[in-house]
Amino acid sequence: MLVMRHNMHLHTFRSNCGQPEMVIADIVARAESAGLEVIGLVDHVDLGAAKEIAALHADRRDVERLRPALKVLVGTEVTMLSPRRLAIAPEQAQGLDFVMVAANHFHLREIVEQTASDSPQAFAEHALAMLQGAIETGMADIIAHPLVAKTGVLAFEPERLIAELTPERLAPVLTKAAQRGTAMELNPWLVAQFPGFYAVFIAACKEQGVRFALGSDAHRLENIPYAENGVHRGAGPGDLEALGVRESDLLDPAAVFPRRG
Repeated sequence: MLVMRHNMHLHTFRSNCGQPEMVIADIVARAESAGLEVIGLVDHVDLGAAKEIAALHADRRDVERLRPALKVLVGTEVTMLSPRRLAIAPEQAQGLDFVMVAANHFHLREIVEQTASDSPQAFAEHALAMLQGAIETGMADIIAHPLVAKTGVLAFEPERLIAELTPERLAPVLTKAAQRGTAMELNPWLVAQFPGFYAVFIAACKEQGVRFALGSDAHRLENIPYAENGVHRGAGPGDLEALGVRESDLLDPAAVFPRRG
Protein backbone atom coordinates (compact mmCIF):
# COMPACT_ATOMS: atom_id res chain seq x y z
CA MET A 1 0.00 0.00 0.00
CA LEU A 2 1.05 3.58 -0.67
CA VAL A 3 2.85 5.02 2.38
CA MET A 4 2.13 8.68 3.16
CA ARG A 5 5.43 9.76 4.70
CA HIS A 6 5.26 13.53 4.28
CA ASN A 7 2.87 16.38 4.92
CA MET A 8 3.97 19.58 3.18
CA HIS A 9 1.03 21.82 4.12
CA LEU A 10 1.05 22.78 7.80
CA HIS A 11 0.22 26.25 9.15
CA THR A 12 1.56 27.55 12.44
CA PHE A 13 -0.18 30.00 14.76
CA ARG A 14 1.50 32.75 12.72
CA SER A 15 -1.03 32.23 9.91
CA ASN A 16 -4.46 33.77 10.41
CA CYS A 17 -5.96 30.32 9.84
CA GLY A 18 -3.59 28.55 12.25
CA GLN A 19 -4.95 27.84 15.72
CA PRO A 20 -3.02 28.95 18.86
CA GLU A 21 -2.07 25.31 19.50
CA MET A 22 -0.01 25.24 16.29
CA VAL A 23 3.34 26.02 17.87
CA ILE A 24 6.24 24.35 16.11
CA ALA A 25 7.37 22.15 19.00
CA ASP A 26 3.87 20.65 19.27
CA ILE A 27 3.54 20.35 15.49
CA VAL A 28 6.76 18.35 15.41
CA ALA A 29 5.71 16.13 18.30
CA ARG A 30 2.37 15.36 16.65
CA ALA A 31 4.03 14.65 13.30
CA GLU A 32 6.58 12.33 14.90
CA SER A 33 3.88 10.42 16.77
CA ALA A 34 2.03 10.00 13.45
CA GLY A 35 5.09 8.44 11.83
CA LEU A 36 5.70 11.24 9.35
CA GLU A 37 9.26 11.64 8.09
CA VAL A 38 9.12 15.10 6.49
CA ILE A 39 6.85 18.08 7.17
CA GLY A 40 6.57 21.51 5.55
CA LEU A 41 5.60 24.70 7.37
CA VAL A 42 3.81 27.10 5.02
CA ASP A 43 2.53 30.22 6.73
CA HIS A 44 0.63 32.56 4.43
CA VAL A 45 2.00 35.38 2.30
CA ASP A 46 -0.99 37.12 0.73
CA LEU A 47 0.43 40.62 0.20
CA GLY A 48 4.20 40.32 0.48
CA ALA A 49 4.03 42.52 3.57
CA ALA A 50 7.02 42.81 5.90
CA LYS A 51 5.01 41.25 8.73
CA GLU A 52 4.28 38.15 6.63
CA ILE A 53 7.93 37.70 5.66
CA ALA A 54 9.03 38.22 9.28
CA ALA A 55 6.74 35.36 10.33
CA LEU A 56 8.57 32.99 7.96
CA HIS A 57 11.93 33.94 9.47
CA ALA A 58 10.46 33.39 12.94
CA ASP A 59 9.42 29.89 11.86
CA ARG A 60 13.01 29.23 10.76
CA ARG A 61 14.41 30.41 14.10
CA ASP A 62 11.99 28.20 16.01
CA VAL A 63 13.02 25.15 13.97
CA GLU A 64 16.73 25.89 14.42
CA ARG A 65 16.30 26.22 18.18
CA LEU A 66 14.31 23.01 18.36
CA ARG A 67 16.70 20.90 16.25
CA PRO A 68 14.13 18.14 15.66
CA ALA A 69 15.06 14.65 14.51
CA LEU A 70 12.15 14.91 12.09
CA LYS A 71 12.96 16.72 8.82
CA VAL A 72 11.21 20.10 9.05
CA LEU A 73 11.20 22.28 5.95
CA VAL A 74 10.31 25.95 6.20
CA GLY A 75 8.40 27.33 3.26
CA THR A 76 5.37 29.50 2.62
CA GLU A 77 1.96 29.36 0.97
CA VAL A 78 1.91 32.34 -1.38
CA THR A 79 -1.22 33.71 -3.01
CA MET A 80 -1.32 34.24 -6.77
CA LEU A 81 -2.97 37.65 -7.09
CA SER A 82 -3.53 37.51 -10.84
CA PRO A 83 -2.22 35.40 -13.74
CA ARG A 84 0.72 37.82 -13.87
CA ARG A 85 1.42 38.62 -10.24
CA LEU A 86 2.60 36.57 -7.26
CA ALA A 87 2.42 38.01 -3.75
CA ILE A 88 6.11 37.44 -3.04
CA ALA A 89 9.27 38.63 -4.77
CA PRO A 90 12.23 36.30 -5.44
CA GLU A 91 14.42 38.12 -2.92
CA GLN A 92 11.77 37.66 -0.22
CA ALA A 93 11.83 33.91 -0.81
CA GLN A 94 15.57 33.64 -0.27
CA GLY A 95 16.34 31.38 2.67
CA LEU A 96 13.12 29.38 2.33
CA ASP A 97 13.31 25.67 1.61
CA PHE A 98 10.42 25.76 -0.82
CA VAL A 99 7.52 27.88 -2.08
CA MET A 100 3.96 26.60 -2.27
CA VAL A 101 1.68 28.70 -4.48
CA ALA A 102 -2.09 28.94 -4.10
CA ALA A 103 -3.41 29.92 -7.52
CA ASN A 104 -7.06 29.66 -6.48
CA HIS A 105 -7.49 31.83 -3.38
CA PHE A 106 -10.57 33.35 -4.99
CA HIS A 107 -12.21 33.78 -1.59
CA LEU A 108 -9.78 36.70 -1.05
CA ARG A 109 -11.95 38.85 -3.27
CA GLU A 110 -10.36 42.18 -2.36
CA ILE A 111 -6.88 41.19 -3.53
CA VAL A 112 -7.25 38.27 -5.97
CA GLU A 113 -8.40 38.84 -9.56
CA GLN A 114 -11.86 37.36 -10.11
CA THR A 115 -13.54 35.87 -13.16
CA ALA A 116 -15.41 38.07 -15.62
CA SER A 117 -18.58 36.01 -15.06
CA ASP A 118 -19.83 33.25 -12.78
CA SER A 119 -20.16 30.66 -15.53
CA PRO A 120 -18.27 27.35 -15.29
CA GLN A 121 -16.56 28.12 -18.60
CA ALA A 122 -15.25 31.50 -17.43
CA PHE A 123 -14.17 30.13 -14.07
CA ALA A 124 -12.30 27.20 -15.63
CA GLU A 125 -10.51 29.50 -18.08
CA HIS A 126 -9.47 31.89 -15.31
CA ALA A 127 -8.41 29.10 -12.95
CA LEU A 128 -6.21 27.58 -15.65
CA ALA A 129 -4.69 30.98 -16.43
CA MET A 130 -3.90 31.48 -12.75
CA LEU A 131 -2.33 28.02 -12.53
CA GLN A 132 -0.25 28.60 -15.65
CA GLY A 133 0.85 31.99 -14.36
CA ALA A 134 1.94 30.44 -11.07
CA ILE A 135 4.05 27.86 -12.87
CA GLU A 136 5.58 30.45 -15.20
CA THR A 137 6.85 32.54 -12.27
CA GLY A 138 9.52 29.87 -11.85
CA MET A 139 9.00 30.09 -8.09
CA ALA A 140 6.28 27.48 -7.56
CA ASP A 141 7.76 24.31 -6.11
CA ILE A 142 4.30 23.00 -5.15
CA ILE A 143 0.82 24.12 -6.21
CA ALA A 144 -1.56 24.08 -3.24
CA HIS A 145 -5.00 22.51 -3.74
CA PRO A 146 -4.80 22.95 -7.54
CA LEU A 147 -7.87 24.29 -9.36
CA VAL A 148 -10.48 23.22 -6.79
CA ALA A 149 -11.77 26.47 -5.29
CA LYS A 150 -12.65 26.92 -1.63
CA THR A 151 -16.21 25.94 -0.70
CA GLY A 152 -18.65 28.78 -1.23
CA VAL A 153 -16.70 30.49 -4.03
CA LEU A 154 -18.38 28.78 -6.95
CA ALA A 155 -21.80 29.92 -8.14
CA PHE A 156 -22.52 26.45 -9.57
CA GLU A 157 -22.08 22.80 -8.67
CA PRO A 158 -18.40 21.71 -8.67
CA GLU A 159 -19.18 18.95 -11.17
CA ARG A 160 -19.86 21.66 -13.76
CA LEU A 161 -16.31 22.93 -13.32
CA ILE A 162 -14.91 19.42 -13.46
CA ALA A 163 -16.58 18.92 -16.84
CA GLU A 164 -14.69 21.96 -18.19
CA LEU A 165 -11.27 20.81 -16.98
CA THR A 166 -10.72 18.07 -19.53
CA PRO A 167 -7.37 16.31 -20.08
CA GLU A 168 -6.97 18.24 -23.32
CA ARG A 169 -7.30 21.59 -21.52
CA LEU A 170 -5.05 20.50 -18.66
CA ALA A 171 -2.25 19.03 -20.77
CA PRO A 172 -0.44 22.24 -21.89
CA VAL A 173 -0.38 23.64 -18.36
CA LEU A 174 0.76 20.36 -16.82
CA THR A 175 3.48 20.01 -19.44
CA LYS A 176 4.91 23.32 -18.22
CA ALA A 177 4.67 22.11 -14.62
CA ALA A 178 6.68 19.01 -15.45
CA GLN A 179 9.30 21.08 -17.27
CA ARG A 180 9.62 23.45 -14.30
CA GLY A 181 9.65 20.68 -11.70
CA THR A 182 6.45 21.99 -10.09
CA ALA A 183 4.58 19.37 -8.07
CA MET A 184 0.82 19.28 -7.55
CA GLU A 185 -0.56 18.87 -4.06
CA LEU A 186 -2.88 16.01 -3.21
CA ASN A 187 -4.95 16.78 -0.12
CA PRO A 188 -6.77 13.58 0.89
CA TRP A 189 -9.79 15.52 2.14
CA LEU A 190 -10.20 17.28 -1.21
CA VAL A 191 -9.69 14.01 -3.07
CA ALA A 192 -12.62 12.61 -1.09
CA GLN A 193 -14.73 15.72 -1.85
CA PHE A 194 -14.04 15.79 -5.59
CA PRO A 195 -13.20 12.23 -6.72
CA GLY A 196 -14.46 12.87 -10.26
CA PHE A 197 -12.12 15.78 -10.77
CA TYR A 198 -9.15 14.05 -9.18
CA ALA A 199 -9.59 10.92 -11.31
CA VAL A 200 -9.12 13.12 -14.38
CA PHE A 201 -6.50 15.40 -12.83
CA ILE A 202 -4.26 12.64 -11.46
CA ALA A 203 -4.31 10.78 -14.78
CA ALA A 204 -3.46 13.98 -16.67
CA CYS A 205 -0.58 14.75 -14.29
CA LYS A 206 0.83 11.25 -14.64
CA GLU A 207 0.58 11.48 -18.42
CA GLN A 208 2.78 14.60 -18.39
CA GLY A 209 5.20 13.32 -15.71
CA VAL A 210 4.11 15.73 -12.96
CA ARG A 211 4.91 14.66 -9.39
CA PHE A 212 2.57 14.92 -6.40
CA ALA A 213 3.16 16.38 -2.95
CA LEU A 214 0.97 15.27 -0.06
CA GLY A 215 -0.52 17.82 2.33
CA SER A 216 -3.44 18.16 4.71
CA ASP A 217 -3.63 21.98 4.99
CA ALA A 218 -3.55 21.55 8.76
CA HIS A 219 -4.78 24.40 10.92
CA ARG A 220 -5.03 22.23 14.05
CA LEU A 221 -2.80 19.55 15.55
CA GLU A 222 -5.47 16.92 14.90
CA ASN A 223 -5.21 17.58 11.15
CA ILE A 224 -1.48 16.81 10.94
CA PRO A 225 -1.61 13.00 10.73
CA TYR A 226 -3.44 11.14 8.03
CA ALA A 227 -4.89 9.32 11.08
CA GLU A 228 -4.11 5.91 12.57
CA ASN A 229 -5.36 3.95 9.58
CA GLY A 230 -3.84 6.27 7.00
CA VAL A 231 -7.05 8.24 6.55
CA HIS A 232 -7.36 12.02 6.79
CA ARG A 233 -10.94 13.25 6.93
CA GLY A 234 -12.27 10.68 4.51
CA ALA A 235 -9.49 9.51 2.17
CA GLY A 236 -6.27 7.60 2.54
CA PRO A 237 -3.55 5.76 0.64
CA GLY A 238 -5.98 3.15 -0.66
CA ASP A 239 -8.15 5.86 -2.17
CA LEU A 240 -5.14 7.52 -3.80
CA GLU A 241 -3.93 4.18 -5.14
CA ALA A 242 -7.37 3.55 -6.62
CA LEU A 243 -6.93 6.78 -8.58
CA GLY A 244 -3.57 5.60 -9.92
CA VAL A 245 -1.14 7.23 -7.48
CA ARG A 246 2.00 5.14 -6.92
CA GLU A 247 5.06 5.68 -4.71
CA SER A 248 7.06 6.66 -7.80
CA ASP A 249 4.57 9.49 -8.51
CA LEU A 250 5.26 11.22 -5.20
CA LEU A 251 7.74 14.00 -4.65
CA ASP A 252 10.56 13.13 -2.24
CA PRO A 253 10.77 16.40 -0.26
CA ALA A 254 13.86 15.36 1.68
CA ALA A 255 15.75 14.83 -1.57
CA VAL A 256 14.39 17.81 -3.52
CA PHE A 257 14.36 20.57 -0.89
CA PRO A 258 15.76 22.98 0.12
CA ARG A 259 15.83 24.71 -3.26
CA ARG A 260 16.35 28.22 -1.93
CA GLY A 261 17.92 27.65 1.49
